[in-house]
Amino acid sequence: MVGKNLGYILIALAATLSLVCTLTLAPYEYHLYTRALMCLAIITTMLGWRILKLFELAMLVATAIIYNPIIPIQLGSSVAWIIIASLILGLSTIKILDTTA
Repeated sequence: MVGKNLGYILIALAATLSLVCTLTLAPYEYHLYTRALMCLAIITTMLGWRILKLFELAMLVATAIIYNPIIPIQLGSSVAWIIIASLILGLSTIKILDTTA
């Protein structure tokens, strides 16, 4: 069970770290580390692309684009980052707890 959901567990941890960094006004370097961790988690998850549904794949690609550490995207507001991280955390948690897949 953990092996199948390892990527989503890592994404959930990275989303939680993103929330912590945003809510505590951590230094910008921590946000960059969080972006790198999120991208690593997404790559780990996408290695099993054959078992991913189209919606999951689209969510992972969109998340990778938003969180990429090479060309950082600035959303302009911490509220936007909180909303995105919360959505990612929620969707990852649902995927981890989903026993039908």
